[in-house]
Amino acid sequence: MELFEAIKQRHSIRKYTGQTISEEKFKLLLEAAMFAPSACNSRPWYFVVIKNQEKLTKITEFMTFAGMLKTAKHAILVCANLDSQKFGMYPQDCSAATQNILLRAVELGLGTC
Repeated sequence: MELFEAIKQRHSIRKYTGQTISEEKFKLLLEAAMFAPSACNSRPWYFVVIKNQEKLTKITEFMTFAGMLKTAKHAILVCANLDSQKFGMYPQDCSAATQNILLRAVELGLGTC
């Protein structure tokens, strides 16, 4: 798939099928995230793969806009390491990593939000 085609096809999914994702696909998603640009190459991110339905549901209790996790089998939580960030650019750095995950997911035929 061409990059611009993935950009055009990407959209938010808020109800999931319940299918599981292979370890290989998770590795591909995380690899895409780690290739994102970051200020001074600081890479101020951690990626937490969550596969426990109880934990996913618990997240919806304190994250206002995470209701879609109730039907998700898995999630990747993108976190900022404030000790390693440069110039306060962690929101942009983590956003770039997230965008890479979203676009790679389109290429892999996965729904995301």
